[in-house]
Amino acid sequence: MTSASSTTPGSAIPQHVLIVGGDGTIGSALNKRLLAEGYQVTCSTRRPGVYGDTSLYLDLQDPDSFLTIKNRRFDAAVLCGAITSIQKCEENPEQTRQVNVESTLALADLLAESGSHPVFLSTNMVFDGSKPNAKSSDARNPLTEYGRQKAAVEEALLAANRKAAIIRLGKVLPPSFPLFTGWLERLRSGNCIHPHANRTIAPISLAFATDILVWLIAEKRDGIFQATASYDITYADAAFTLAKLSQIDPSFIEPINAPLLQDSKGSHPPPFAYTALEFSPDLAPLFSQPPPDQALRYAIQQ
Repeated sequence: MTSASSTTPGSAIPQHVLIVGGDGTIGSALNKRLLAEGYQVTCSTRRPGVYGDTSLYLDLQDPDSFLTIKNRRFDAAVLCGAITSIQKCEENPEQTRQVNVESTLALADLLAESGSHPVFLSTNMVFDGSKPNAKSSDARNPLTEYGRQKAAVEEALLAANRKAAIIRLGKVLPPSFPLFTGWLERLRSGNCIHPHANRTIAPISLAFATDILVWLIAEKRDGIFQATASYDITYADAAFTLAKLSQIDPSFIEPINAPLLQDSKGSHPPPFAYTALEFSPDLAPLFSQPPPDQALRYAIQQ
């Protein structure tokens, strides 16, 4: 894996970074990484005091809380905070859109006005999954409410020459990923698991995602960037690979098809056939697009 500090010698490193949603999985990992690289970091949280003197209260469901950053300047601001449950977005489109779109854009505008460079975490779900290796220049055509909300923020950030980095990520797997470690525990105990054969992912490790975010922060790049695994696998594929990596008998793996999500209107967004995106050309000279197995190995580390 390549770090931003080793690939961008001589680049100006921002002194102060705000991580919105700094107590989430990606935010907390990014916080640790930036601190290790010598950055000053402030993490926002809805739970005041989580980071002591380096935290501030900010809640995307409470725009009045944005006053905490009104007179503060950050060199960069990473927007990790969001309602990320696909099901919640389908069932409560208006409530989740208020957080994921309106509040996010209001916060991004406020940060940009103070001179901060926004880095927005988007998703491969801004596409409908019908085309392999979608390019960053391809038209957005989301099928889910979550994807539509992320696409709306992307469009607004790119409008009127707003300066921002947008990073579309695939499934990001942390170490000791509960779903996968739970599968392995059941298999070791001689119990069956039922991974979905009709749901695909192009996973990357949390460490790889963090590498790219640090680079975007250091370089203050604008535009759309994409980072997923080099090809798709199903959850059933992942289960068989994990069993092999862990030297566990795969005979108790019984794949099934996932039920379709139901939105607030009763319709059912279909599963995605393709989630892997074209790796951004700007990232390719610095980072090698990983195969899915790399993230799977990482996800079962303790």
